[in-house]
Amino acid sequence: MAFRLARLGVLAVFAISLALPAAASATSGGASAPPETGAGYNPGAPSGGAAAGAVEPPARPPKPSKHSSGGDHKGTHRKKHSTKSRPRFPIAGPHNYGGPAARFGAPRGNHTHQGQDVLAAEGTPLVAPLRGYVKYVSDQPCCAGIYIVMHASGTPYDFVFMHLQPGSVRVGQGQSVQPGTRIGSVGHTGDATGPHLHFEVWDGAWQAGGHPIDPLPLLLSWDH
Repeated sequence: MAFRLARLGVLAVFAISLALPAAASATSGGASAPPETGAGYNPGAPSGGAAAGAVEPPARPPKPSKHSSGGDHKGTHRKKHSTKSRPRFPIAGPHNYGGPAARFGAPRGNHTHQGQDVLAAEGTPLVAPLRGYVKYVSDQPCCAGIYIVMHASGTPYDFVFMHLQPGSVRVGQGQSVQPGTRIGSVGHTGDATGPHLHFEVWDGAWQAGGHPIDPLPLLLSWDH
């Protein structure tokens, strides 16, 4: 009986000794390092530890599509362009339109007034109302004084600015201008009793086939 128990004990110890290496192999197998070479090796693949709960970097936000960003850019461009091309009132400062004698068609001795007088302080800036180019810069001491003629691109109109302040002209013949380009200053040169802008609008070329029209509707539309 004792021999049988001893034999069973030896067999049990032998069985346990066989089982322990197998269990150890099963536990350490998942943590073993991947092969450094060979098929299926991917050094960039996440390890088992990362998959088991390590914090991953947040995903990068998606880049805006070309369509959406392009649309926004075009909309901004249109806004800027529309602001830049907005007509400007020719006097960049306080002004008023005077009385009946300042109007287009008012009697002037042997002729009628061909423009609209706009009263403003001496030296107030004058600007181009629309995009165009300068046709003439000259001086007529007896009448118009220092004056500028510009053509408004894309229209049939020539604009005439008279009685400018001496030394204030900032543009030259042939120069391109944009709405708001400074061209000179209000003065009272020539046949003028006080500082004001005599402003003419010609349908067609000034003094070369065109004819003057009442500037007041255009001036009122720009005066805001």
